[in-house]
Amino acid sequence: VKSVEPMPQIAVTPTHSVLSEDIDEEILEIFLEEADEEFANISDCLPRWLADEQDKDALVTMRRSFHTLKGSGRLVGALRLGEFAWGFECLLNRLLDGVLQRDETVCGLLERALPALPELIAQIRSGAATTQPIEALMNMAHALSRGEPVTLACLDVAQVEAAPVEDVLASTAPDVGLEEIQLAAGL
Repeated sequence: VKSVEPMPQIAVTPTHSVLSEDIDEEILEIFLEEADEEFANISDCLPRWLADEQDKDALVTMRRSFHTLKGSGRLVGALRLGEFAWGFECLLNRLLDGVLQRDETVCGLLERALPALPELIAQIRSGAATTQPIEALMNMAHALSRGEPVTLACLDVAQVEAAPVEDVLASTAPDVGLEEIQLAAGL
């Protein structure tokens, strides 16, 4: 059995309310339009940056979009989306200031964050449940920002609540040890 570094806890249940209790519906609607625009910006910039590491404009634009989602989300009371965006804004800040280097984990985490954004926006609009591991993505973005190691295979564990860990290990993470997955999942 190999020794592994402790991984950040993966939260499967939401740690933040979707919306605060005192929401102004008119302002919320304006925020949702802005959130759609920022998601479109990120959707445009992420593939550009993944294809060209030197495309700093794409990286800066993504960071600005997450910053806007964080600030506006918190202002209007879209708490879960605001906190999610904050995690990725921190990650992108570390990339921009050179503290964190682009690697497979950073790129993979950003790619996994992209489909989570429209789910978070839809959750605000209609109360629809999210299927992406929102809290795990958020926690991993913060962990990377702090320079802590993360394993993307843990995201697959967060999405598979009912399956035994051994089945998850065999199907989604053959190169990750059972002990590491159990540790990361808090088992």
